Amino acid sequence: QDSNLRRALEGMVCLSVRRAVLLFTSTMATRSQALTLDGAVPGSVPGAMRTFLERRVSAAIAAGSSGPSATPLSHGRLEEMAIHTAAPALIEDLAAAAPSGVGLSAWLHQTTLQAVVAIEHSATLSAGCAAGALSLLDAVADNTERLVRGEHVYKVINGHHRELRQRGEAAKEEEVLRSYAEAATYVGTRSWVRQGIEWCAAQARTFFREGGGAKLARRELMRHSHATIGAPLTAETQEWVLRAADVGVGPREEEPIRLLDVGSCGTLFEGYEGLETMALDLCPQASNPNVHQCDFLDLGIAGAASSPVVEPNDDFAAGCLRSLPAGSFDVVVFSLVLSYLPDPAQRGAMMAKARQLLPTPHTCERQLEAARAHLTAKPGGAPVGGAAGGGAAAPEAGTSEANEMRWRRGLLLVVDTFSVDRSVRTWQEAPYLQEWMAAVESLGFVFLRHTTLARSHALAFTTAPLEQAELDALPS
Repeated sequence: QDSNLRRALEGMVCLSVRRAVLLFTSTMATRSQALTLDGAVPGSVPGAMRTFLERRVSAAIAAGSSGPSATPLSHGRLEEMAIHTAAPALIEDLAAAAPSGVGLSAWLHQTTLQAVVAIEHSATLSAGCAAGALSLLDAVADNTERLVRGEHVYKVINGHHRELRQRGEAAKEEEVLRSYAEAATYVGTRSWVRQGIEWCAAQARTFFREGGGAKLARRELMRHSHATIGAPLTAETQEWVLRAADVGVGPREEEPIRLLDVGSCGTLFEGYEGLETMALDLCPQASNPNVHQCDFLDLGIAGAASSPVVEPNDDFAAGCLRSLPAGSFDVVVFSLVLSYLPDPAQRGAMMAKARQLLPTPHTCERQLEAARAHLTAKPGGAPVGGAAGGGAAAPEAGTSEANEMRWRRGLLLVVDTFSVDRSVRTWQEAPYLQEWMAAVESLGFVFLRHTTLARSHALAFTTAPLEQAELDALPS
């Protein structure tokens, strides 16, 4: 399992090379149909091949405009693809640009597929080709540049993490770290990485702004009620709990959701409404004033009433982050981070530290006691497990009644490459991911969901309701 995690880097870099290989493999089955060269006039493009390439370009333009979640077309679906209005001219212009002395059909087929790889994964190239502003040769040049850059990024990042595994710590040489920062920042611009960031922002919004956290609290209390007294909560109790949790599970409506982005060489969450982000990385780009330098494993966790400690540093515009207050964030994000660490102990330490930075709600028993006391104290109220009564309004945010009970909880969001369980269709078919889930839950989390993204797994956890003694007993 650990060797699979260590190979996660190979799933993150040089993706363009792998896409090209997979694309070539997938087209071999249709190549005999496309390359119908028998009887072709020298210098001309056979009709069947022209149609195939026009459809292939049309599919690439559609995929490029749909973003990283678009699914490549199978051969059967390709035959049904409507030809884009720009495709015939793109193929015609490419045929006219063929070098003299080469077999036109073979060159045209190979060059078009190279262009297709680039167009499928670039909204800019897709829009430019669709508008006639860019040619297929422009797309080929872009793809070649991307391959060269991808190979360089692969060597830099792979070398950095190979040294991590061998030495057990990161390299300290300034030139090495800066090369790594540039390479990691480049990876952060890739569309499939952006998809993971968008997923994280959507999870935070759903949990804190769209009632997801409050509904989870109600489900937990319903299960607890059945387990302890053998009866469901009354409708009034459920309503009160839902409203109380909605008030207290996260920041107020006028307050931002506080998000800590660990291992971010760029401000990837910039521009997402309602998020207040602190970004940190082992070696951020020196000129970025919004990313703190920090080795998260060495980060100090101070009292909840303290303030972040940031030391000025001439090499990093945002300074070096030394400590943060406990429970001071609503969300902690590990995007393409855990698979970089050289051993499982460090990954566990990262998770444990994230748990310290997130708030902890009171236990279900304490929450039910608060609901019982509140409802029975009101005229027409009813016991939590008894018959329906007149009910009572939930406490207002900011009141002492609301603050005396801890409903607030945090989110841990993990996005990482397909190092394990890549082709699974259901959660039951993902044994390694289930092991990850169990390990994270042992650190004081509750598993929420798993989502398979274009090139990564995404997992969401929330902080478990714990007593202070249980919280103190967690690994630190």
